Amino acid sequence: MGFICASIEYRLVTEAPFPAPIEDCKCAVRFLKAHAGELGIDPDAIGIWGESAGGQLAALVGASYMNPRLEGKGGWNEYGSGVKAVCDWYCGGDMTHMGAYECPQVRERAKELGIQLTLMPRQLENDENSKDEVQDGIFMQMFGKPGKEAPEMSMDISPIFYVDQKQPAYLLMHGDSDQAVTPQFSYNYYDALLKYGHDATFVLVPRQGHGFFKGQGYYDIVLNFFEKKLVSGNRQREE
Repeated sequence: MGFICASIEYRLVTEAPFPAPIEDCKCAVRFLKAHAGELGIDPDAIGIWGESAGGQLAALVGASYMNPRLEGKGGWNEYGSGVKAVCDWYCGGDMTHMGAYECPQVRERAKELGIQLTLMPRQLENDENSKDEVQDGIFMQMFGKPGKEAPEMSMDISPIFYVDQKQPAYLLMHGDSDQAVTPQFSYNYYDALLKYGHDATFVLVPRQGHGFFKGQGYYDIVLNFFEKKLVSGNRQREE
């Protein structure tokens, strides 16, 4: 179909806290651009695809290419980390639900952008003492401190907070039966992207949950998206 594929590795938060994972992903993009000639690829036609946590990182690569705080020092920094198209499976663009959503600066920025923040189902319950316990634990592992103490970083790693900047094309896909990450995350991200006039498509997958989707048709959607945004776009540009 005209694609060259690269599967990248990045440090997990069990190895190094954020922003290490996104730094590694951005470094991989810069590496591909730096070696485009020998690899036989077009550095201006790079797409990225991830699922779950990888989906969040893929979306963040696409969204935050203008944020120097997330670039790291992995090498090839003379090249940009921007990509042309992003496929994000069942993640969504908001990480402030890990404790930072109640911080005044987070709420103020969300209001300024006109975006809807998203909470996990347990956070919508009435038990104030327990609703954030799991999310705080995850954030502690990621950052070494509770989310409520890291509002700026929480927004830095949330793609939805970049919607007022130029963005690549997005394909968001989410199972309607996802119990790990509710579809509302993707709905709100999609709405925010459309609000700012970005190229975004949202596919709600019926009767499927959190995990690789069953059915070739869903993979065809991804391939057609990248073919349209990367391969066909370049052909039109050359003509």
